[in-house]
Amino acid sequence: MQHLNDEVSHSAGILHLTHVLTQGHTLAKFLLQNFTPQGGTISILSPEPLDPSQLLQFDYGHFPQDPVPAIIGGLPGTMSPVADSDDEFVGLISELLEAPDSVCLMENSSSRAGDPWLRRARSCVVIHGSELFHAAFHEDHTEDKIADAIREARRIPIFVGAVGRITSETAEAVQKEKVITMGALKGFAETARLVFVGAYDGEGFVLWAREPL
Repeated sequence: MQHLNDEVSHSAGILHLTHVLTQGHTLAKFLLQNFTPQGGTISILSPEPLDPSQLLQFDYGHFPQDPVPAIIGGLPGTMSPVADSDDEFVGLISELLEAPDSVCLMENSSSRAGDPWLRRARSCVVIHGSELFHAAFHEDHTEDKIADAIREARRIPIFVGAVGRITSETAEAVQKEKVITMGALKGFAETARLVFVGAYDGEGFVLWAREPL
């Protein structure tokens, strides 16, 4: 994790964060209304430490990987894997979910309720209207479940999520019904202690934290 402490890098991180949030759905809009850039810290996660010339290039990957054999459209070919910082990110989310009533919600920017692939989803999927969210709750915050939620929710270039709180009664209802209301999303956003968006072409994340991480 690298912290963007100086004025220029902090402002650039906020700009990227807000740019991605403006392209998100209902949760992203509530997060944009409630997070306070001046009152929190900005950090980034990447596969390896970035030098100053790379640090603020949020739209580009910096760690190209060697191509590997793959089947594409039923035909043999090659593809280049994407380096990631998922292990560190999963550990951070798991630690934050240790607090009672904590929940991590991630928007799925391209899938919709009723999509056939959801029958194979490994994460907890909840809906609001046609919108789709992947959730990890305090009660079952194993790193495997968090990793499943990240993998299934992440889209490039729009990936938005947060860690906040909802009451135990609301969490129980959401897990049972697999539906989250507008009011629950709004209340969750108001309590967000971590807001995150994708960065570096899938390699990492930009993080806003209410308290220093």
